[in-house]
Amino acid sequence: MYKKIFLTLIIIIFLIANLHSLIIIKKTDELDKEYLETAYSEWHDFSAEQMLKGEFNEFIRLTKTGIIQDNTLSDDEKEKQIKQLEGLEFKRFKFIFFQMKTMLPVIGKYLNLKFRLTDVNGNDLIQDIKPFSFKLIWVSTAGSGEYYNYIWVIETNTTLDRKSISKDRQPVFLEIEFPNGQKKIYEAKI
Repeated sequence: MYKKIFLTLIIIIFLIANLHSLIIIKKTDELDKEYLETAYSEWHDFSAEQMLKGEFNEFIRLTKTGIIQDNTLSDDEKEKQIKQLEGLEFKRFKFIFFQMKTMLPVIGKYLNLKFRLTDVNGNDLIQDIKPFSFKLIWVSTAGSGEYYNYIWVIETNTTLDRKSISKDRQPVFLEIEFPNGQKKIYEAKI
């Protein structure tokens, strides 16, 4: 069982580390350290990436497994998230995901994030946002532990490729506003 969980962790890390045609970099981070540690634990990690077909399929599989194995979720919450997850259908260049990993579970009010995805002209690019959360246990030769994974799947109303987002509409900005009003902004170029 630990081998499977460790493999799952390695795959998630690999998926997050891959760069694709849409290059997303952190531009601005207004979040202060004290707020982050209070709301999201001492250790936390944030990332934003575009999902391609293989990553999307692996995301669905790993997230479903994580939801099922997470004993902090009620059966009703598990069923709700799995139904929402299974309702996702891959569309090329139409998904970005924002992931937050923490060492401790996060209180609901701190998960109330506001998202904006716009091109350089301010046009809204968000069609839908679906949140998912689950706990992961990891094991390695260095030790073991657990962390909590919170993922927002952002479906765009247009493909994020050069055909739909010409150079004069770039860069694209992903703005995440946290409950305290502070923001994290990512810039993406194709």
